Amino acid sequence: MTTDSDRRRAPITLSRPPNLLRNVYHALNAVVVVFLVQYVLVTPALRIGVATAGVCAAWSMELARRLDPRVNALLMALFAKVAHPHEAVRINSATWYTTAILVLALLFPVPAGVAGLLVLGFGDPAASAIGQRIGRHRPPGGRSVEGSFAFVAFGTLRRGARSRCGTSRRCRRSASRWPRPWAGRRASSRRAGSTTT
Repeated sequence: MTTDSDRRRAPITLSRPPNLLRNVYHALNAVVVVFLVQYVLVTPALRIGVATAGVCAAWSMELARRLDPRVNALLMALFAKVAHPHEAVRINSATWYTTAILVLALLFPVPAGVAGLLVLGFGDPAASAIGQRIGRHRPPGGRSVEGSFAFVAFGTLRRGARSRCGTSRRCRRSASRWPRPWAGRRASSRRAGSTTT
């Protein structure tokens, strides 16, 4: 009889069946988060507060489903269309995603955070679709070379769009609104240096 602990120790199978709904779900998540960042959560406090609430909710659910198998069964049933089977016994990708959003909110400017979210939100589904459809070369680990190239190609295209965006007034305004924890320390250092000269 296989237990939960046995399934947690088992290696993850990276070659998965196609899941168009999961790919669409990934892309929509990225679009919604980027829209909120750009047009709704217009202050650093709002962005960090919402991201923190999301992280607390995600990790609370992770803890709850470890403590109560019924919670785990309920959550897996709710997200059965977009969840991978191994996420029933491992930390799921949505939890890591919300954690990454909080890190972006705390440490990176808006354009960098937006670029990262869009590359992940669209590049990962593109890699999955292309790798599953035409992937023929699979090194150890299960990911196809074709899918990996698709992700890199999309990221490069998105980076080019980001470079063009960096010269626009909207992007400069967005960058100025993102919290930069190190900015205060730099300003204090400059002031301290000016007072000693």
